[in-house]
Amino acid sequence: MLVFPIGSALCALACMLVHYELLRLLSCSAPKLSIAPRQRIIYVVAGALGSHVVQITLFALMLWVLSSSARTQIFGAGIPGSFKQSLYVSFESYAALGSNETFLYAPLRLFTGVEGLSGLVFIGWTSAFTYWCMTQFWNDH
Repeated sequence: MLVFPIGSALCALACMLVHYELLRLLSCSAPKLSIAPRQRIIYVVAGALGSHVVQITLFALMLWVLSSSARTQIFGAGIPGSFKQSLYVSFESYAALGSNETFLYAPLRLFTGVEGLSGLVFIGWTSAFTYWCMTQFWNDH
């Protein structure tokens, strides 16, 4: 069934665009803020964390939609596929922590694998961006 790999690829692409645009917005707006350099760095880090939460929510929404369309038991015996469960799995998968639950439906294992790989890339991107921002604002103290 191609809907799961296509859904995970589209979700990863959407998250890439969201992350790029939010980091671009942060890099343009942070120097213009009339606050202390230390607070600018906190602004950048908080904005980047907000970007990750948006991305995790996008993955959770797609996971919920795909799990609802599968019409089969996917989160374990007797556990209905809810958005809350999808959000939990998404938070776990995004940081590549893995899940202690076994998916009964194999295509969703691929989906969470793509989410984990995407999360690692975006976390690395955020680290590089935060370092760059710190080099811009550090000497302003």
